[in-house]
Amino acid sequence: MEASYSEAIKAYTRVGDDAKAASIEKTLASFQESAYTVVYLHDLDPAKVAVQYKEHFDKRKDVQIDEVEFPKSIGLHPPGNADPASVSFQLDGSWVRFKSSVGIMSPNGNHKLGSPLVFDVVCDGKVVWSSKPVKDFEQLQSVDIPIQKVQSLSIHVRHTGSDHYAHAVWLSPRLIR
Repeated sequence: MEASYSEAIKAYTRVGDDAKAASIEKTLASFQESAYTVVYLHDLDPAKVAVQYKEHFDKRKDVQIDEVEFPKSIGLHPPGNADPASVSFQLDGSWVRFKSSVGIMSPNGNHKLGSPLVFDVVCDGKVVWSSKPVKDFEQLQSVDIPIQKVQSLSIHVRHTGSDHYAHAVWLSPRLIR
């Protein structure tokens, strides 16, 4: 059953219907929570937070993007320079998967994103996943990667030119074993 959900998520992502993929991913996550141990990064104490201003790191209870609600999300705003905003977590090597969706929260009013954002997952110092450049508010992408034996996991977000309205969010990032 899990393989069917995963294939549906991949199919919707391929055709660009990231909202539908995220909705199916949320349903799958509910199923997995009953069968596996799931821990949200939101509930862990970070080993390190690298942001320009402390309010640029925000643990959010619930985030709604494109009519899909995501619990326990993490907001990050990249700094004005070329450095990414990042949050790192020390793990014990016992987790098998990392899953999340990523996107940019739409501000109130008529605003334009300064430049596309790129989200990265870094495991033990190596980039293991990067999003396609996210160019629009509420455009979602999903990540589902193996993390067996990983001791350190970091989530990053960086801009490709301007940090204007770069309200990036990691949607329900979680570890599974």
